[in-house]
Amino acid sequence: MPSDKPHSNKSSPRLWLIYALLAVIFVPLFVTRYFLYDFYSVPAGSMSPTINVGDMVVVNKYIFNDAASEDGRKPERGEIIAFHPPHTPETTYLKRVIGIPGDVIQFSDKQLTINGKPIETLTVDGINFSETLNSTTYTVQYSNEQNPLRNFSGTVSSNHYFVMGDNRDNSLDSREWGFVSTESLVGKVVSIW
Repeated sequence: MPSDKPHSNKSSPRLWLIYALLAVIFVPLFVTRYFLYDFYSVPAGSMSPTINVGDMVVVNKYIFNDAASEDGRKPERGEIIAFHPPHTPETTYLKRVIGIPGDVIQFSDKQLTINGKPIETLTVDGINFSETLNSTTYTVQYSNEQNPLRNFSGTVSSNHYFVMGDNRDNSLDSREWGFVSTESLVGKVVSIW
C-alpha cells in the first residue's frame, strides 16, 4: 500500500554541493584557458634549442587582444608568439618575431639584418649561435649547410609580422609561407618547461 508520507531527498543538497564545487573548480579553469592563458605541448623541433619536442609552454592569450588597434599591445622583436599560419589557419604555431610592420628583413646564410643593421650574431659552437634582438638574447641552430631558406629579403607588410624558428634550418616560417597577420595572433609564450 502506498505511503502518504512525503519523500525525503537527503541526497539532493549533497548533489548540489558537488555541482557547486565542480563549478568553482572548472568554470575559472575554462575562463582562464579560453580567454587568458592556454597550454601547449610542443610536437616539433622548429624552435629548438629554445623550445624542444615535448616541452610545455604557457601562452598569454590576452596580451595581443587589441593588437589591431593603434594603442593595443603589439608583438615585439625577439618575443616568441603563438599564431595561426596563413597556410594552415586551424593549427597553432610557435615562432620568434623577427620583423615588425615596415621592417626590411635580409637574411643571408647565418646573418640576419633588419633595416640595414646587422643583428649581433656570436658563435656558441659548431651549430649554435646567439642573437640579440631588443635586449633579448637567444640561441639559434644551424644544421644543414645546403638549406635553401638561408637567404631571404623582403619588407614586412602593414599589420603583419615576420617570424622564424630558432632551429633555422628545420623551420617552416615566414621565409617559406609569408608574414603573419595581426588577426592570426593567438598570444605570447610566457613560460616554457
